[in-house]
Amino acid sequence: MSKENNKIKYPRGSEWRKWDLHIHSNAGLPEQIVDKIIEEKISVFSITDHCCVDKIDNFLELVDQKQRQNKKIHFLPGIELRTDKGKKSVHIIGIFPLQDKDGNQINSNYLKQNLLSKIDCSDADIINAGKEVLGEGKTETEYIKRGYLEKVVNFEKAAEQIKQLGGITIVHAGTKGSGIETEMNHAKSEDNLELLNSLGHTKRNLMKKYITVCEFSNWNESNLREKDFYIKEFEKPSIVCSDSHKLSNIGTRYTWIKADPTFKGLKQITYEPEERVYIGKSLSRSKNDAKIIDRIEIRNSNNWFEDEPILLNDNFVSIIGEKGAGKTALSDFIALAGGDFDIKEEDPGSFIFKALKSSKQIEETIENCIITVYWRDGSPDSITITEDFKDYKDLNKVRYLSQSFIERKCRPEQAGELQKEVENIIFQYIPAQDRMGQTTFTDLKNKKTQSIQLKKLKCKQDIIDLNVEIFNLEEEIDSLDAKEKEKSKLQTEIEQLKKQKPKPTTEEEKSIEAKLSLLNNRKNQLNGQIAAYKTQLSNIETISTKVETLKVYVIKQLTDIKNDLESVGLGNIYEKLKFSVSPDFNDALNNKKREIDTQIQKFQGPEEAKEQISEGKSKESVEPDLNTLTDDYISKLYLNKIKVLISILESKSSLAEDKRKTIRTFEEKIEKNQKRINELANNIKEIEEVKKPLLPKKIEERDEAYKNYFILLQEEKRILEELYAPLREKLDKENLGEKNQIEFFTRIELNVENFYNKANKIIDFSRKGRYYRNEALLFKEIKTISEKIELVEASDIYTPIAQLYKTFEEDAGKPVDIRGQLLRGKQNIDFYNWIFDVSDFSVTYSIKYQGTNIELLSPGKKGIVLLLMYLVLDTESSIPLIIDQPEENLDNKSVYPYLINYFKTAKKRRQIIVITHNPNLVLNTDAEQIIVANFEAIPNTQNARIKYISGAIENSFVSKKAKIPIEKQGIKEHGIDILEGGPVAFGKREDRYEIERLKK
Repeated sequence: MSKENNKIKYPRGSEWRKWDLHIHSNAGLPEQIVDKIIEEKISVFSITDHCCVDKIDNFLELVDQKQRQNKKIHFLPGIELRTDKGKKSVHIIGIFPLQDKDGNQINSNYLKQNLLSKIDCSDADIINAGKEVLGEGKTETEYIKRGYLEKVVNFEKAAEQIKQLGGITIVHAGTKGSGIETEMNHAKSEDNLELLNSLGHTKRNLMKKYITVCEFSNWNESNLREKDFYIKEFEKPSIVCSDSHKLSNIGTRYTWIKADPTFKGLKQITYEPEERVYIGKSLSRSKNDAKIIDRIEIRNSNNWFEDEPILLNDNFVSIIGEKGAGKTALSDFIALAGGDFDIKEEDPGSFIFKALKSSKQIEETIENCIITVYWRDGSPDSITITEDFKDYKDLNKVRYLSQSFIERKCRPEQAGELQKEVENIIFQYIPAQDRMGQTTFTDLKNKKTQSIQLKKLKCKQDIIDLNVEIFNLEEEIDSLDAKEKEKSKLQTEIEQLKKQKPKPTTEEEKSIEAKLSLLNNRKNQLNGQIAAYKTQLSNIETISTKVETLKVYVIKQLTDIKNDLESVGLGNIYEKLKFSVSPDFNDALNNKKREIDTQIQKFQGPEEAKEQISEGKSKESVEPDLNTLTDDYISKLYLNKIKVLISILESKSSLAEDKRKTIRTFEEKIEKNQKRINELANNIKEIEEVKKPLLPKKIEERDEAYKNYFILLQEEKRILEELYAPLREKLDKENLGEKNQIEFFTRIELNVENFYNKANKIIDFSRKGRYYRNEALLFKEIKTISEKIELVEASDIYTPIAQLYKTFEEDAGKPVDIRGQLLRGKQNIDFYNWIFDVSDFSVTYSIKYQGTNIELLSPGKKGIVLLLMYLVLDTESSIPLIIDQPEENLDNKSVYPYLINYFKTAKKRRQIIVITHNPNLVLNTDAEQIIVANFEAIPNTQNARIKYISGAIENSFVSKKAKIPIEKQGIKEHGIDILEGGPVAFGKREDRYEIERLKK
């Protein structure tokens, strides 16, 4: 086991640094070279002289001095060798760790003894090679100088020995003169095709078996294409080095490597040849510093946490630890300070809610603990934890997928939340020019469906109005028998009243009573006519009010239309759209009012006769002659005159007052009954001739209005389908739509709970009918309708509702009365307003996975779908994504094939922090930083209950000197101990590249 790096020097994990692994010592004096490297901000370099390692010790000592001066510079021993492959010679480079696996320092003497002497490249071998070129008689210095340039070594033997010493082998590649491509494949001077093929085959074998890294000499486009070839063909990473022989060349070419600046860090590029290496002059920064968490500080924690800041990598951060070690504490704190924490629903998996309560083991809580998140741009967000969370703000600066998040999102009662998440993602893919100036999906949807919504409102109101008309018609038709019976009863009563009415005894009384009867009939006739005219006056007032109301409404609509026209540059045509109430209309209304007023006055007549009596004039002077009071004469009298005549004749009659009153009472009853009979006759006639034929027409109109509502919903569905068309293209591009079978779609949805609950308020399940004592059956049938509409996506929604309606009209083949199934005080109108209620139908977005709606998926598959939404499709959101133990909601077999690549893609766009026990989510995503959590209820070996250490996957050591247990080993060792299946997972990762497995 290596003893180097016996503490974590790089807690932020793997970061991008400049590396140059091919510099020659003849570029300048060692001090000059090191100073130049520091000036150019190169973090890691290697001196690679031809067949020579003499200068390595100088650089080891110099770099050690610079590191003690806090200079960020690191050195790796190296050498360049000319091999026997190729026409002129393929060059390879060996790069070595600072210590071998037994802890021996790798320096000049070490490499001479263990490398050069074993591959026939000692000083004596070099002198002999020089003599062959220069001949005898030269000085030893001249032989060595020329000999190390001319000396060639066996390719396979040299590469194997480099590997045995724990080093890696780099080969010149691309268009470089001593590169493997030029020397092997590009031997154009050879005409022998068989030899060319042989050389190509040899190169392939050499690359696969012996080479670790390919080196190019420049950043040109040709080399970059070759880089992709080597990764695809051989899974070999490629780097650019300066190959500097001059001081001025240092810093002109280098490679960016994302790793600890150590030999173990260099090895990581063999695992991730694309992700860990960038060839170019400068790194492109795609992330916003305001959306990268730089560090977290925890203060005043009551000895729960150390005061040390926790530094975070800006890519993929994995938090690991034993159960209860404090992993979720960190994610909770980030979410709380970042403003995406559910403070309302107490999550049993949340650290914060648990730590706010005392326990027998730990009395102290985290009350008043201060959490501060510092962003890369320097801005902080801070919160003090209290039981009432009074400082909490919905900042939404992070996205937190807690352990219970997936479960909550997929609850039926949270359908609205899932809908909102889906819509937010869809909105991201709608091109800016198609967003109609709207900033949210809801606003855009409302804008696109504005006309549909107006039509739906009108349709909904039509259904309600028609329900009322149908109910009223049915009520009147049902009243026919009662009206007929009432009419017959009244007719019989009139006959009886006529027989029972007292009769005058004298001829004079008979004559007066006959005239009084005529006068009273005329009076009643006139009163009825005057009442009818006054009703007309009232109707005219209602018409005027409606017109004024319509006028106000139209003016408002015209204003909106004017604004809409101006928004599309058609304000000039507004004048062509006119609405006004013609003066002729108002004149006609006023003329009619005057006409009616005149007619009323005519019927009432002047009040002169009454005035004459009131002024004391004799009755004789106004007393009429009974012979003149004929039917024709009376029919022409006005009301006031009739009242006077009735008064005179009543005073003239010799009948006793009480007898007269009795007669009048009988006459009034007869008159009232006759009037009611006339009304009933008219009603019966109207019902038979008008309302009975009208009822089926109104039912048909209501059914058509109901059907039209769903036609409008289908139109709304089509509009919404157009909105997610760009997202569908993204799904196809990412192979999510075909390979993983994720599909976003629109559907018409029935809110089963709402619809059933409304029924429950009007249906009496204790009475007769199909649903007698069987509420569950009604709920089941409503749910079946919902499934037909939603899952089968049936376009005919009217038919299943009509069939449900029928179940209330018959039971076991026998007709039943709907009214007999309703609660007390409920009527058919309440039933109609429920069963034809369209307010519980809506157009929504949903997701299918492998052809199944998300609501019907297992928790594991729901987890896959939701994670894909946030990792792959939520492309506009660049805020940190925090996921607490996603494997709790995932099928473990699904983690690697479906999510690993998406995590790797997403971390380029946003910072990702994942708490996990799954090694695949750590190793296969190539987590840049691993944070290890440790908990001690009573802190004896550490300063607080919860302690964190962090670093890169490549950080590996075992220390016997460390006093704190968590600091006794490196990140890699903690991963092997903690992660489920860790030893196997780490072993497989290293075995893939024939790297020695860590043995404990």
